[in-house]
Amino acid sequence: MANANDFFSLRFVTELGGVAMSNLYWYQIDSILGADTDATVLTDLATQWWDTFKAAITDQATFSCAVLNNITTPRKTVVFPSLAGGTVEDSHPQYSVVRINTYAKDPIDPASVVRRGATNISGVIESLSRRGRLNDLAPFANLRTFLYQQQTSGVAGWQVTPHLRYAIPPGPATYNYWPMEWAQINTRIFTLRSRKTKLCS
Repeated sequence: MANANDFFSLRFVTELGGVAMSNLYWYQIDSILGADTDATVLTDLATQWWDTFKAAITDQATFSCAVLNNITTPRKTVVFPSLAGGTVEDSHPQYSVVRINTYAKDPIDPASVVRRGATNISGVIESLSRRGRLNDLAPFANLRTFLYQQQTSGVAGWQVTPHLRYAIPPGPATYNYWPMEWAQINTRIFTLRSRKTKLCS
């Protein structure tokens, strides 16, 4: 059973033309509002994430599975949303993505360095860009907000805050988590050189 202040990850796997892409996010539970199961919370958060940008994604793309992994209270949950993109239009190739940069700061020492992460979205329809650059950022505005603001999965679910996880050197793998402060849409269409996607297992 999850508890307030637990840290957990969400892994969202989408597919386009037989090629999978994985997005990994980190959160902390601020409060537990009711009796929703982990599976219900995961389904709600996954659907909220997809809904923020699905209108910019071809209907040939599919949100195939989602994994919630509680790090503090070890437990894993998998669901299969099987949601399609929202637009009947051709998209950029699987390796061409829209990138949103995310930024986090130390909550104890706000004057410390700012750490940066990123998330990539594939399956973006061609009409939103020209000559390798986005010509309309509006379809990704809700996703940008989702990536750095507190979310509530449902009335009986969880309130959660997105965090950035980073490794603390040296020695064995040890991690710290900082709350997200901001997210910024990159106007350039990025080309991924390779993918090492971990599927829902």
